[in-house]
Amino acid sequence: MTRKGKASIRTIDQAEMVDMFAYCQTTGNLYWKETRGSRAKAGGVAGCLRPSGYRHVKVNDVLYKEHRVIWVMHFGDIPAGLHINHKDENKSNNRLSNLELVTQAQNNAHGTRTARQAAALKGKKQTPQHIARHAAAVSKPIYCHETTTVYHSIKLAAEQLGVHATNISAVLNGKLRHTGNFTFSWFI
Repeated sequence: MTRKGKASIRTIDQAEMVDMFAYCQTTGNLYWKETRGSRAKAGGVAGCLRPSGYRHVKVNDVLYKEHRVIWVMHFGDIPAGLHINHKDENKSNNRLSNLELVTQAQNNAHGTRTARQAAALKGKKQTPQHIARHAAAVSKPIYCHETTTVYHSIKLAAEQLGVHATNISAVLNGKLRHTGNFTFSWFI
């Protein structure tokens, strides 16, 4: 059962996906093997980034989360009750090295943006304006042009790329042109 605009939890046919897509380990993206329409050209990046932060691909009018397709292509069916976790919490980073099979409890334990925001605000004056300002600063996604990766926070990008968060912030605010040979922009 699928709601319009929502990704399906239907079984993913491994053979069909392997025939349809090529996977790039460097980028973590799927590419169309054959042209399937005006927007799905052979060799083009398959799917799109949705507002949820997840990449999705549409196959035969069914929307699938791309990380689930990638997992099935490489390891087969996802056992009932298990989920695919993005280790770095970057929902669009679908590199195999970033994906792991976990239980719902393990997936929940990896934390959520809301929980991190609440922890950051602990002990501070929590006016609605302060909460909104802090939430925007903590969770606003950024794009690294060199790695073509969307990071859900400056802190996450800094940790993964080995550069200082303050320098990333300076690049985003136009005070520096780059940091550690990386350039960034706000991801909208």
